[in-house]
Amino acid sequence: MKRLFILSASIFLLAAACNQTQPQANIPASPQPQAVQPAPQIKIVQPTSTNSSAAPHAPILTVTQTVDGSGQNKPSNAFVQGETAIQLLKNGHTVDVKEYPGIGEMVLAIGGIKADSQHFWEFFVNGKSSNVGASSYVLKNGDKIEWKLSTINSSGE
Repeated sequence: MKRLFILSASIFLLAAACNQTQPQANIPASPQPQAVQPAPQIKIVQPTSTNSSAAPHAPILTVTQTVDGSGQNKPSNAFVQGETAIQLLKNGHTVDVKEYPGIGEMVLAIGGIKADSQHFWEFFVNGKSSNVGASSYVLKNGDKIEWKLSTINSSGE
């Protein structure tokens, strides 16, 4: 019985010794890994169409716009469906306008080139002088918009 007691006591002490935390040498704790923040995501937003029947990923619409005397002309200009000719002009050039209530805006200068008393800024759509003001003309894909300093015809012709 004494043997059984010694064996039980030995097992108990051995189990107790295994359960204790051993003091560790003075080893600095390894730094905890920092959570890696994901890089910011770049979201590309395509122009949205004002036409609800348009495809959700409609292609970007383009026009050609030239301004006499401007060094800022580009072979192609992107625009959002529903944009007017005056909005397109203002997106690429410094423009001075005069607002006429009920009529729209009249262009006085483009890129510092002012129309004098004998000239006015006329805009053409697909080679023809527009019969509506630039703030009323809604751009269409593939349009060719031209701005020219034209002479005022005072003879009434």
